[in-house]
Amino acid sequence: MAPNWPDRAMQFVDIPSGDLNMLRYVEILINVGYPQRYCQVMGTKTAPLIAEAESAYRDLDATSANGIAFVRDNLCFPMAAGSFEEGMGA
Repeated sequence: MAPNWPDRAMQFVDIPSGDLNMLRYVEILINVGYPQRYCQVMGTKTAPLIAEAESAYRDLDATSANGIAFVRDNLCFPMAAGSFEEGMGA
């Protein structure tokens, strides 16, 4: 671990530049019941989705704004109420 962040640039990138499939992580959270459990325990209608944003090169505020926009535009969506198979009577 180098103390100079630009020397560790691949460890600290803005969310859209990273190698992780963030949408798949959200789908897994849904699959394991995170939204329902959070709402049940906390008494809310929605569950938060929080992103940590770090970058070796971008300004911290710009990186955070970029992360918020990415979450809003790519990871927040209406969940399916049923499946195609259910609709076809399977």
